[in-house]
Amino acid sequence: MSLHYSVPSGPPRNVKLSPQSPRTLRISWDQPSFSTRNGPIVGYILNITNSEGPSLPLIYTRIRDTSLLQSFLFPYMTYTVKIAAATEVGHGPFTFGTDTKMPEDGELWHVFVVAALNKL
Repeated sequence: MSLHYSVPSGPPRNVKLSPQSPRTLRISWDQPSFSTRNGPIVGYILNITNSEGPSLPLIYTRIRDTSLLQSFLFPYMTYTVKIAAATEVGHGPFTFGTDTKMPEDGELWHVFVVAALNKL
């Protein structure tokens, strides 16, 4: 008996973007729902673009984890992330774009300091 896999018919779920610094972004997501995987997921394709001007997209292929730490971004720029899951046959649909604006240099650290002072 052979198994017939196909590309995922649904995108990954619960995309979360969390700036870690003005230049670093943590991206995490969940696998597509089981009913839309259509076979074992062998990786993910990420498309990261700068929404505020012309830029080449950062495209990662066949990432096996469900998270990525992206460095070398620009402070105070808005980035859009789209993710697709792939089986051995190919990749399925991308998620709708999820946006985040990176903090300015010093802005994120101000939030942490204020939060820490409020706990005193």
